[in-house]
Amino acid sequence: MASVVAPKLVNGLNNHAIRLLYETLPHPVETYIGERFRSADGSGNNIYAPSMGQAGSTYARTCQGRHVHKDLPKAEDVFNALLKSDRPEKEREDHPGGNSSLTFAFASLVTHSLFRTDPSEWNKNLTSSYLDLSPLYGSNQKEQETIRVKDGRGLLHPDTFAEGRIVFLPPAAAALLVVWNRNHNHIAEKILAENERGKWKNPPSENISARMAQEEEIFQTARLINCASFMSVVMNDYVAGFLGLAKKGVSWNMDPFQPFRDTNHRPVGRGEGNHVSVEFNLLYRWHTVVSNKEEEWTTELLGKIFKDKHPRDLELSDFYEGLGRLRTGDIDPSLIVDPDPRKRNFGGIKRGEDGRFHDRDLARVLQNGTRHSACRYGARGTPTALKVMEIMGIQQARSWGVCTMNEFRERLGLKPFGSFKEWNSNDEIAGAAEKLYKNINNLELYPGLHAEEAMKPMHSGLCAGYTMTRAILADAIALVRGDRFFTTDFTPSNLTQWGWDDVQRNPNNRSFGAYLPKLLMRAFPEHYPDDSIYTLFPFFTPKTTKESLKEIEAKIHKKFDYKKKRPTKDDGDSDEETEE
Repeated sequence: MASVVAPKLVNGLNNHAIRLLYETLPHPVETYIGERFRSADGSGNNIYAPSMGQAGSTYARTCQGRHVHKDLPKAEDVFNALLKSDRPEKEREDHPGGNSSLTFAFASLVTHSLFRTDPSEWNKNLTSSYLDLSPLYGSNQKEQETIRVKDGRGLLHPDTFAEGRIVFLPPAAAALLVVWNRNHNHIAEKILAENERGKWKNPPSENISARMAQEEEIFQTARLINCASFMSVVMNDYVAGFLGLAKKGVSWNMDPFQPFRDTNHRPVGRGEGNHVSVEFNLLYRWHTVVSNKEEEWTTELLGKIFKDKHPRDLELSDFYEGLGRLRTGDIDPSLIVDPDPRKRNFGGIKRGEDGRFHDRDLARVLQNGTRHSACRYGARGTPTALKVMEIMGIQQARSWGVCTMNEFRERLGLKPFGSFKEWNSNDEIAGAAEKLYKNINNLELYPGLHAEEAMKPMHSGLCAGYTMTRAILADAIALVRGDRFFTTDFTPSNLTQWGWDDVQRNPNNRSFGAYLPKLLMRAFPEHYPDDSIYTLFPFFTPKTTKESLKEIEAKIHKKFDYKKKRPTKDDGDSDEETEE
C-alpha cells in the first residue's frame, strides 16, 4: 500500500512545487526593454496585441445581448417620458453630493480621451482606449505635430490642445486642458534642467539629427509624466470623490497599480491593454449633471448654430445639417475652429500677443466651475437643450444592438431588476417606463442607466444610479491597471527620478491625497493659494466644502481660507462667495 501512496504523494507535492515556481515569473513576459514611450494613436500598449485600443479601431462589446427587442418606443417618447427635465430651464436641482460643475468638466475630458465616434461610421472610435490625454496631444501623429514646438526642448506651443471639438464644450473643459499643456511644458523644462543622465544639451545641439533625437526623448518623457498626472487626478480626485472620501477627510483610496496574487497564488493581470466598448460609450455621457450655468451657455451656443430653432425643437436631421455647416465654415464666424491650435480661442477669452491666455481669465473660468453646482443625476434631469444629443444616444445604442439594462447588470455580477419599481421607486417614473417597455426585461440600456434611481449622498459621493456607479469604478480600475505605462513600465527609469517623484500620491497633503490642487497652484500661482478651498477642493462647491470641513478642521487643527482668490474685481459673474 505504501508503495502505491508514496508516488502519488510525491507526484502531488512535485507538481504543486513546479506550478508554484513556474507561476512565480510571468508567462509570457509582461514588457520589453525599448518600448518605453506611448505611440500617438495608442497602439502597442499591449505588446502581444498592439492594435488593442488603437485609435481608428471599432468599438468592443462588453455584454452579449440575447434579448429580442420588439416594438421599441420612439426615441423621442423615451426622452420625453424618462430623461427630459421636469423643471423650468436653468432651474434644475443641484447635485445632492455638492459636486461642482468642474467635476464634470474634468469628467468630459475623460470621456473625450476615450470616445470619439466617427460621425460617418458609428462603429469606429477615432481616439485611443487609454487615458493618454488625447484631447491635448491628439489621436494620431498628424494631430500631435500641430501642437509641438520641436526646438530640441520637448515643448508644446503655449496653451494649445490638439482636439478642436473641445471648444464646443462649456469652457472649463478647455481651461483644464490648458492646465495640462502648461504642466507638460513645466515637466519638459524641469527634466531638461535636471538632466539626470547627463545626455541632453541646453541649449540644444546645432546638429539637426542630435537636436531632434533630444527633442523626441524629452517630449515623450514629459508626455509619460503628464499622462501619469492625469491618471493621478482620475484616481485621487475623481474616483475618490465618487466614493465620497474627501468630504469625510479620508485620505485612503484604492491602489490598483501594484502586482499581487489571488487566493490561488496566481498573479492578477495588469498592463494587458484596454479596448473601450459601446456600452461604456453610452454610460459616459454627463448630460443630466450639466450645471444651470452650462445649460445657459450651451443654449446660447446652439442658438448660434441653429438660428431658426430652439434647441428643444431640433431633430437629428437638423443636428447633422449643423455639423455639415460647421465643417464647411458656413456658420457664425465665432464658431469656426481654426485648424492651427495656436490661433484657437474658447469661452469668450482671447490669446495675448505671446500666444498665451491670461492667467486671470483661465482662473476665472475654473473658479466659477468650482463655485457653480453640478445638477443631479437621474430620471427627468436632462436639460431640453441637449434633447437631440439624448435621442442620438438612444438611436446609437439601437444601431449597435446593445444589451438590455438587466443583461448589463448580470454582466457586472449584479442582480437583475425584478420590476420597474425596483429600478426606480418613484411611482411616476416607474409607471412611465412600464408604459413604454411593458416588462422590466425590455428596458433599454441607455434610459435604464440614465434614469435609474440615484443613490443618496450618504451612500455615494457620485449620487448616480448604483449600476452606473459600479460600472464606472470597474472601468476606472480596468483603465489604469490595464495600461502598461501606469503599471509594468511605470518606472523611475522611464519617467526620470524627478518625474516619478512628481506624480506620487501624497495622502498627507491638505486635500487628503488629491492631485489636481498641485497642478492648479503650478499653473496659476497668483490665483490659487495653498490654503484656499478653491485650490484644495475644486470638485466640490465652496458651500459643500465649508459644511464638510467644520468637523474636519477641529480634528486636524488646521484652518482653510473660504474666500475665493478673485482673478479680477469683475469676473463676469456674481460676487457670491461660499453662499450659493
